[in-house]
Amino acid sequence: MSFSSRMPALALAFGLIATGPALAEPCGADSQPSPASHDAASIQFWNGTDFPNDVLWSDFRGGLKSYGSLSPDEGKDQQTYAGHVWYVEVDTPQGRQCVGPVAVSRRGGECQVFIKRAGGRFTMKAQGDCEF
Repeated sequence: MSFSSRMPALALAFGLIATGPALAEPCGADSQPSPASHDAASIQFWNGTDFPNDVLWSDFRGGLKSYGSLSPDEGKDQQTYAGHVWYVEVDTPQGRQCVGPVAVSRRGGECQVFIKRAGGRFTMKAQGDCEF
C-alpha cells in the first residue's frame, strides 16, 4: 500500500504536530537553504485542502525548485536527503500562501506531511522523522 493511500487514515489516527502559521504570501526570498547531505531519506506530502498545492525544495542557496503539484486529496512520495528543506505553496483564489519549512531529521528517516486548513489559514502537520 502506497503512502498516498494511507495518509488520510494516518492524519486522523495520530495527533500530528503543527508547524508555525502559514504566511499569507508565496514562498520566496527568505527561504532557508538546504544543507549539503548524502544521507538518503524520504518525505511524503498529502494535500488535505480544497486547493492545488505546489511542493518546493529549497536548494543550497535558498532558491525554490518545484517538485510538482498536488491536487486536493492527492499525495506524493519524494526521495530526499536528511536536512533538506521543503515548503508547500497553497494556490488559493486570494493568492498563494506559503507553508513550511520542514525537513527529514535523520539518515534513512521518513517524514509524513499533511497540509490542511485550520481556521482562516493553512498549516503543515507532520509525523515521523521531521524537523521544522
